[in-house]
Formats: sequence, structure tokens, C-alpha cells
Amino acid sequence: MDLFKVSFKEKSQSTSPSSKRSKSVLSPEKPERNSFEEAMVEMDKLKPTIPHRLYIASSLALLDEKMRRLFMYYTEDSRREWLQHLADS
Repeated sequence: MDLFKVSFKEKSQSTSPSSKRSKSVLSPEKPERNSFEEAMVEMDKLKPTIPHRLYIASSLALLDEKMRRLFMYYTEDSRREWLQHLADS
């Protein structure tokens, strides 16, 4: 019986905390909500389908927090309209 207890105690401590992987290593962290980085991730999804000048103009517009929050609120179709509005103004 004592042999069993010793065996059990050794196994429970067999994995050291330093050898365990952290959560951030297993899955990439998401950008902070409504951050410039998050907005640019969304812009990058549109990039193949929009002119480069619209991509640049929108990137600059997204530096403004209010514009960025509005952009993030829109659906993809509304984002395209927003981009066109930027180009026209």
C-alpha cells in the first residue's frame, strides 16, 4: 500500500510547470476590439477586391477612432459603400 502511495505522488508531479505550453503559444491572440489592428485585418479581407488607392485612403481614415468604430460596425457590403464614399469625397 505504501508503494502505491509513493508511486501516485511521483506521477502527479511528473510534468513541470515550465514544460507546459502557454495558451498564447497554442492559439494566436486576437487584436483588441475596435483597435486599428483589428480594423486592418478586416481591410485586408477586402484588399484583393478594391483599388489600391481606396485601401490606402481607408487605412488613413481608420486612424480616427470614430471612423474605425463605424467601419467595424458595418457589414462587408456597407464597408464597400463606405470606401466608395471616401473615394468620392
